[in-house]
Amino acid sequence: MINGKYWLFGLLCFLFCGVNLFAAKLVSVKSGDISVIKKPSISLLELDFSNTKVGDETLLEYQQRHGDDYVRDWPDAAEATRLSFMEFFNKKNKKGMQFTPVTSEASYKMVIRVNYLNMGDSFSRFIAGGVTGFSGKAGGMLMKGSIDIIDMRTNSVVCTIDIDGVKGAGNPSLQIRLQSAFNYLAENVRKLK
Repeated sequence: MINGKYWLFGLLCFLFCGVNLFAAKLVSVKSGDISVIKKPSISLLELDFSNTKVGDETLLEYQQRHGDDYVRDWPDAAEATRLSFMEFFNKKNKKGMQFTPVTSEASYKMVIRVNYLNMGDSFSRFIAGGVTGFSGKAGGMLMKGSIDIIDMRTNSVVCTIDIDGVKGAGNPSLQIRLQSAFNYLAENVRKLK
């Protein structure tokens, strides 16, 4: 008979390793040298939603279908997400690359291109003053895309990262779901080797 505490410990180890193995597949280095984020440097951050699809629709078509408030408030939600990603990454990666809003200070630029979003709640809407959903099924946002880290001195890509299904926490607020997915992305990028 297996001792109860060893069985539980084994199960927890299996689950922890399984989650980490699964997470490692969600964000992976496609080419280049990921060590650039481990070294002290200053970087800009750009989020690119220009080719984002939500299901079969473009992001703009999806926003228009959900109303004028949704279209109007998206730029603010995207900027709040960019700032949240910068703050979260900087806090967790103190000895390595740090983001700045000041162009003249930056040696690198990280460009996150979001090719696909599952919003996590198809009934969400923007409301003045914030992003809120009316549905009880507010799941986590799922995104796919890529990241390029560009050396600003040479204007060359030094590392490309694939994003394949990073998902954030569920929340009725679309902005919080978006920020959660990007913060989960930041954590996974920071851990890449």
